[in-house]
Amino acid sequence: MRAHMKKTPLTLLLLVGWLFAAPLVSGDNLTAERQEQNAARREQTADPQARKSAQRAERQELKAEERAKRKGLRAEQQAQQAQQAQRREEKAERQEQKDAARGTIYREARAARQAEL
Repeated sequence: MRAHMKKTPLTLLLLVGWLFAAPLVSGDNLTAERQEQNAARREQTADPQARKSAQRAERQELKAEERAKRKGLRAEQQAQQAQQAQRREEKAERQEQKDAARGTIYREARAARQAEL
């Protein structure tokens, strides 16, 4: 039992030592990371006017790109509508030609029948 009593305080001292030493050893890394994060925050909040103007510029660029896309889409739609109108006209012309040809055939057939009578 005495051996057990001798090992317990030694173990507790080691654990307490690690509890105090671990934050000190890893604290340097955490401190450096926190400093970098704080510096980044300071940069962001240091000049809000510059940040706002940069955001405005980005928004204007995006709007200009969207306008260009819309203009391109409108031009494509107009071209498609023009093609559709042209196709409709061509189809109407072909239909008229077919109707004229059918009418001519019908008239010829009718004239032939009347000639036979």
